[in-house]
Amino acid sequence: MKKIISILLIMFLAGCSEKESADTTAVINTIDSSVTLNTRDLVADKSFDFKINREIKLIVTNADTSKGVLTVYKNRDISELSDQVFADPMSRITSVISIAQTTVDLMINDNWNEIVIAWVPESANSLEIVKVVKLNPEISIYTIAL
Repeated sequence: MKKIISILLIMFLAGCSEKESADTTAVINTIDSSVTLNTRDLVADKSFDFKINREIKLIVTNADTSKGVLTVYKNRDISELSDQVFADPMSRITSVISIAQTTVDLMINDNWNEIVIAWVPESANSLEIVKVVKLNPEISIYTIAL
């Protein structure tokens, strides 16, 4: 019996030890110190700007005149069970109380391709609505009908 317990203990300890990774190749980064960089070598177009933010206006109209909350998100999730779109709650930008028509001014990043608008009614008689709005750099006013 002692022998079996000893063997099991050895097997357990061997199984808990750290595994050696299969990839043991070393990555060596070399820096060429003979190249001297100077800010005078940088050339940019006169219209270049580091600013990547721009302001947009959302005009959201809702046929349902009941009160609710309009929330704007940066990202979306898609249900694996259905192709239904959901807003990613971790990417919320803003929320406002909404009635029939609501205007929201937002500062967005030019690198964003879309935003997600979610309307959650205060009344149980109305349905929640989620819409994806494709962003265009040339457009600053978006009218969205829910």
